[in-house]
Amino acid sequence: MYLALLSSKPQALGLSLYYTGENSLEKPMGIIYPFSERYIGGDTATGIARVWRYEVELPKTEERVITIWNSNNTMVKVITYGTYDLLHQGHINLLRRAKELGDYLIVGVTSDSFDRGRGKLNVRNNVLERVEAVKATGYADEVIIEDYLGQKIDDIQKYDVDIFAIGSDWEGKFDYLNEYCKVVYLPRTEGISSTMLRAESQDVFRIGVIGSGRIAHRFVPETKVVNGAEVVAVLNPEKEKAEAFAKMHGLEAFTEYEDFIQKVDAVYIASPHLSHYDYAKRSLQAGKHVLCEIPFVLSKEQALELYRLAEEKNL
Repeated sequence: MYLALLSSKPQALGLSLYYTGENSLEKPMGIIYPFSERYIGGDTATGIARVWRYEVELPKTEERVITIWNSNNTMVKVITYGTYDLLHQGHINLLRRAKELGDYLIVGVTSDSFDRGRGKLNVRNNVLERVEAVKATGYADEVIIEDYLGQKIDDIQKYDVDIFAIGSDWEGKFDYLNEYCKVVYLPRTEGISSTMLRAESQDVFRIGVIGSGRIAHRFVPETKVVNGAEVVAVLNPEKEKAEAFAKMHGLEAFTEYEDFIQKVDAVYIASPHLSHYDYAKRSLQAGKHVLCEIPFVLSKEQALELYRLAEEKNL
């Protein structure tokens, strides 16, 4: 068995290989035919910028490294990025299409901190799991971590990239990269996404918001990037305020607590501070989970009472 390292992918099956020995004396090994090939990246030790690995069948059993030098390098490098959470067929199809655009595919996987910084809080798999899933597809020749805004330009220049590929749902958003390489928007696979898989595999808690002030307005959009949470209702004794809040966020409006509490699995209390204790206690007694803005309550005794009640209700 011999290993052949080539600086470009040959077009023909018959390869003239040369073994480079001591003092760079080249000894011809004759014409051989590869039965498998795999791109293994740059070889800084030998100075070959881009290297293909060929395994070839020869009479001898020992393993050697055979190198062909080719100054006319025509390899095309492609780069793509994604989170790749709950890796699915859509991801695999996109990676395959990206790989077909060139000879060498670099895949950037977002780091956990980068996702959190962008407000993407519903990622199930950590970065190590996502990297391993991408590697397991067999399409990525190299996997890198995307960790900051602006990294795409840096990577394109660092890795001498020819093509930037991304899903068609980002159409037009990365046209600015045409200044550095060719941008290609690849068709997505319809009917499947990580968002859909998360929704199918997780129980969703219906949350009701008590209060409709400034903080409550911030809370509702933030829940859209949290797994298993859906805000469905708002409670405010003042009808006009309840209806205005509900209209803005697509919720059901209530002015009566008894009607409101039957529609939810959990409550988020953002009402005036003096009402926190009463709303939290009534909700726990009704068997509902409670999230509450600070201050939670106005005394240590009230807090301890609510903690005990939550434990008794297994909430």
